Amino acid sequence: MFSKSGKLNDLFKSLHIENSTKVPIYEFDSDRVDVAYASDNLVDYSNYYNKLIEMDFPLLVLSGEFDARDGAISQFDWMKKYLNLPEEFWEQDRKIYYYNDEKNKIPQAVGGYW
Repeated sequence: MFSKSGKLNDLFKSLHIENSTKVPIYEFDSDRVDVAYASDNLVDYSNYYNKLIEMDFPLLVLSGEFDARDGAISQFDWMKKYLNLPEEFWEQDRKIYYYNDEKNKIPQAVGGYW
C-alpha cells in the first residue's frame, strides 16, 4: 500500500505525518527502529496486562512476532499461561481468521479474538 498507492500524500496527511522531515517518510523495515526497541525484545509485560484485567479495563491484545510462523494458536497458549483470566473467558465463542495459502493449498490461521 505504501509503495503502490497513488494517494500516498492523502494517507500521510490522514496519519498526520505529511510534514515529516524523514526521508523516506515510510520504510518497510527500519534498522533505526530495530535498534531503538532492542532493549524491549522478548520482555515479559504480562504483569501490566494482569493489572488492566484486575481493573476490569477494556483491553485489546495485539500481538505479533511469532504469529506469522505459529499462527493464532501460539497467542492462546501465551494468554492461558500468563494472564489471570476467569474460566468464563475461555468458554466464550472464539473467532479465528484464516487466509488460504495458495502455495501449500491449506488455510493458515492469522488472528482471532474472544
